[in-house]
Amino acid sequence: MFLWRITGWCLLVMAFVFTAAEAVVHGMLNKFGIVAASKVMEILAPDTLAGMKAAITENISPLVWDPFMLTLLQLPGWILLGGPGVFLVWFFRDRTPGDFELPDDYPHTTYEDILAAAEEADYDDIGLPSKYRDLADYDPTEKMDDSVPGYLADASRADDLTAVEAPNKLDVMSVVRNLPRPGNDSGGGKD
Repeated sequence: MFLWRITGWCLLVMAFVFTAAEAVVHGMLNKFGIVAASKVMEILAPDTLAGMKAAITENISPLVWDPFMLTLLQLPGWILLGGPGVFLVWFFRDRTPGDFELPDDYPHTTYEDILAAAEEADYDDIGLPSKYRDLADYDPTEKMDDSVPGYLADASRADDLTAVEAPNKLDVMSVVRNLPRPGNDSGGGKD
């Protein structure tokens, strides 16, 4: 595994060198764009290209050189070397489990995160009602008052939620009955 990873890094280094060689060929030819690997090797290292052709035709088969290798060498060299290099480095990366060990009780899913937060909230809740019983009781422009609310003034009743008096409620029907009706100039009451 280590050998394959080193091979991948060597291929990546060779891909960067081939990219620099391609830039040199751009300057020599006064041409811009992607240059084939065979063209770069033909200009900068013709002996290497001829040796590679002779080795493949003599040792493997002439058919491997002409249709297969010539087609591959039409791609840029940085793709030919960088693609397998990236694959080898990624596929044979170090995956030792010791680096990423988590505690056994660590929540691994969103559901477990929510469940752990709910259990913690239940543990932290001491059962006291909020001092802002209604949204109307809270005014952000007023100075913050950290005193105990009036309905919790008696410390003996602080934990007994049934003894806490409910806030006064608005009688909505009496307000609705006193609203002015269209066509009524009196401003309130019944017709």
